[in-house]
Amino acid sequence: IDVDRVVARVCTPGAKANISFDERFMVTHTYGGNTSNIILFDLLTGQQHQVTNMPEGAKALFPHFRSDNWFYFLVRSGADEFVVASDLAVQLMTRDSQ
Repeated sequence: IDVDRVVARVCTPGAKANISFDERFMVTHTYGGNTSNIILFDLLTGQQHQVTNMPEGAKALFPHFRSDNWFYFLVRSGADEFVVASDLAVQLMTRDSQ
């Protein structure tokens, strides 16, 4: 293992970042005012993808990858709280392989 070689560098605000099992993607949530959104980074291409566009007062939080590159995150809006899943990383991998 060559730990001196930088493979990728992501400079972004965010919290609770999570790396996919294949190490291609990083997902995090970012705050803006009274809301937070999920952002997916493709470490291979350097592209950034906003996954959610939450309304004021709603928060998308704590993303976590599954082994098949789907990821879950928590959504809080008022008294409601639920889990959402996204396959955006899978879609990006499929698009790149075509």
